[in-house]
Amino acid sequence: MELAQHSLTTADGRNLEFGTIGNPAGKTVVFNHGTPGCLYTFMEYQELVDLGDFFVVAYSRAGYGNSSRDKGRSIASVVEDVRLILDSLGRDSYVSVGWSGGGPHSLACAALDAPRCTGALSVAGVAPRDSGFDWTEGMGPENIEEFELALKGGPEYEASVREAGEHLGSVTADNVTEALST
Repeated sequence: MELAQHSLTTADGRNLEFGTIGNPAGKTVVFNHGTPGCLYTFMEYQELVDLGDFFVVAYSRAGYGNSSRDKGRSIASVVEDVRLILDSLGRDSYVSVGWSGGGPHSLACAALDAPRCTGALSVAGVAPRDSGFDWTEGMGPENIEEFELALKGGPEYEASVREAGEHLGSVTADNVTEALST
């Protein structure tokens, strides 16, 4: 089964990149990728499509993959993008699944797009920053630094994400252990 690639233009001129895989007559599952990531992250899990009668819609959140940046976006902003994608596909109800940094986006769909979003799952998702729980405990130093910079935002964070992208782009099967060792 291959991922069918699509894109659409939002009313404000942004590009949204998304893909579909599975049985078009099946239940709709929206996949929210981790951070960083894009719609192709789902392909690591494509065998799960065969475990049920599913039609999976994976998309690249604003600023990832070939989806345009949405300056000033919040986690809740993803709901409108998901609605546009599903409307373009003629899909009504869906379940939202989020992996890692996609977890909060999945939960936003459940909270803000009910009853269309009939359920949500957050797998290895992040925790609230103000809960008194140190959710970065045990993470590698690169993750901790990235989260600290993300909270500040701005040019330093953007430069660090570009640098991380270049680094991840150089990872091969031969050097993956060394490249991601921490």
